Amino acid sequence: MFDINPWSRKKPKKQIRRENVARNAEQGRMHQNFTEMSYAMQGYKVERRRTGCDFEATRHNPFTGRTEHLYVEAKSSPTAPMREKQERMRKKKRSHYRVERGGFLW
Repeated sequence: MFDINPWSRKKPKKQIRRENVARNAEQGRMHQNFTEMSYAMQGYKVERRRTGCDFEATRHNPFTGRTEHLYVEAKSSPTAPMREKQERMRKKKRSHYRVERGGFLW
């Protein structure tokens, strides 16, 4: 949080950057887990993916007999950019690709 430690020495820029990246990664992981949990509570079967999106969500509709299949990318910030691979996947899947954007209130 602060760039000065108790012994009155200033933290190196690399260490500040490393801590900031770690904090951002943790926030992103928390948002992704929250999004996965919300889809699971809605009755979707959630399965993580490695590239193109964060996870796949599938749900069977017993009335129509159809299976709803979504690719979901969770972004922890409303302004977070999409990577090139994610953009290609989004264009390819069109309406089956969702980007869940949000931010925590703290």
